[in-house]
Amino acid sequence: RKNLYNVALQLAQYDSDKSLVADIYRKYGDHLYNKQDYDNAMQQYVLTIGEVEPSYVIRKFLDAQRIPSLASYLESLHHHEMANADHTTLLLNCYTKLKDVTKLDAFIHVDNGITPEEYVRRFDIDTAIKVCRSSGYYNHALYVAEHAGETSWYLRILLEDCQRYEDALHYLSNLSSVRAVEALKKYGKMLVTSRPEETTALLMRLCTPSSDGDAAMPPAKPADFIHLFAQQPRALMVFFEYVLNSGPEPLSENILYSTLLELYLTNKLTDSVDPMAPNRAVWQMSPVGGGPGPRQEKDSELSAEYSDRLDKAFALLKNGWPTGGEPKYDAENALVVCHLHAFKKGIVFLYERMNMYRDVLKVYMDDNDCPGLIQAVMRLGDESYGGDSRLWIDVLEFFGKYDGDCSTEVKEVLAHIESRNLLPAIVVLQILSQNTHLTLSVVKDYMSRVLKDESAIIEEDQRAIQKYRREATSMQKELKDLRTQARVFQNSKCSACSAPLELPAVHFLCMHSYHSRCLGENERECPICTPQNYTILDMRRSQRASIAEPDKFFTQLQHSGDGFAVVAEYFGRGLMNL
Repeated sequence: RKNLYNVALQLAQYDSDKSLVADIYRKYGDHLYNKQDYDNAMQQYVLTIGEVEPSYVIRKFLDAQRIPSLASYLESLHHHEMANADHTTLLLNCYTKLKDVTKLDAFIHVDNGITPEEYVRRFDIDTAIKVCRSSGYYNHALYVAEHAGETSWYLRILLEDCQRYEDALHYLSNLSSVRAVEALKKYGKMLVTSRPEETTALLMRLCTPSSDGDAAMPPAKPADFIHLFAQQPRALMVFFEYVLNSGPEPLSENILYSTLLELYLTNKLTDSVDPMAPNRAVWQMSPVGGGPGPRQEKDSELSAEYSDRLDKAFALLKNGWPTGGEPKYDAENALVVCHLHAFKKGIVFLYERMNMYRDVLKVYMDDNDCPGLIQAVMRLGDESYGGDSRLWIDVLEFFGKYDGDCSTEVKEVLAHIESRNLLPAIVVLQILSQNTHLTLSVVKDYMSRVLKDESAIIEEDQRAIQKYRREATSMQKELKDLRTQARVFQNSKCSACSAPLELPAVHFLCMHSYHSRCLGENERECPICTPQNYTILDMRRSQRASIAEPDKFFTQLQHSGDGFAVVAEYFGRGLMNL
């Protein structure tokens, strides 16, 4: 009460109660504070750390705006490891308001041998970084983030505050693959926009198998980085091309093929490039660019570049689906992309691989591409190579409705239909009669050959008819003689042993005679004629059995080139009358 604090402290030293000593220091500090002796008051308050609530002291010096004294108290709190995040924030704000870079350096800088774990325990890292950033001390914020192992904070400061893209790329290249991949997923878009070439090179390294000691680490998935190239389609194209063609076995990710295919087929690829990027000339090939040269030259370059990409698109489809193998991409999705961009070459290729031959022909028919249609049907209509000869009929029907002169193509189609005997001549004429542009001269040679062949067939059939009639008449006469007249057997030798015929003998109506001993037990069948008779009976039974299998008749009728001949054969065999 008499303000004899020094005497009270000397007496309190004999007491082990720390709270009592701290309370004396607090009261002594309050006494000095009221006398506006702030520096000496702060010296007393520092001695109360651990016993007096820090907010009690801090509130006093905030009101008095004694920032240097407040900074010394906060430093003591951190030294005793009793500071929280708010204390760290307040201390750093004191340094920045005082512009005391020396003390700020001393607070955050440490010896090189300290580990990130030990550095993190010194103060609240997030708070220190945020305060330094908000005050414009970016290098200090970088130092804290780097020594604390805060990759995310370090890259964020480099990219958002400092725009030091080369340093960020160098930092990423020195990280482990896992940490680099995670960081690029989050901050890679800014790097791709500003430094597309260098960033793409880094991604290529991360997404391909490593040849060094880190080979056990699986490469990153390229599909995870597509969002980074939202405004850099050309960089994405280069990236996917490299990844797809790297390594002993090309990747089979559907999204790589589909994305790369769509990039190839897009007519105009426009990159949004940072104007400060040193390599912008390499990547920016947009038709909107203001480079020198006439507009016509620029359009010509773009046309050549687009043509080159179309060739790459077709090569991508072809290499991704080898002959006889399975596709490495989603064929249906690729077909949709090709249709959206009207990529005829790719559409035809996919239809062929999917064995949709009629759809291939329809592509050419829709474009009225007669030469292409002929080439396609010659390739797909060859049965010796797994084609379908009936495609020629579809082509003929197309030319029958074609609005224009197609005489040359029709003659070629007729030659193939004739050689394969696909349609009767009358059906061919009915189809072609619908085209008013075709004249009789187109089918004259075809009809002449058909009529000549038909005449030869008719003559041959007439000869066969006459032959069968004579044979039938002879058989009918023989049957009548067997029924109405006696048979005179005049054989003098046995038909089996050729010895003179002796009684007892057996005679058959087929005019064969045998000794009874030569026939053995079977005296009812002629040994010479029996095999032939059994063959005829088996054929007859087979014909009767085929009546119960109508599906066989219709299958043969469907796959036959001449259905009428099949029906005539069945009538001739008498199967329709059974």
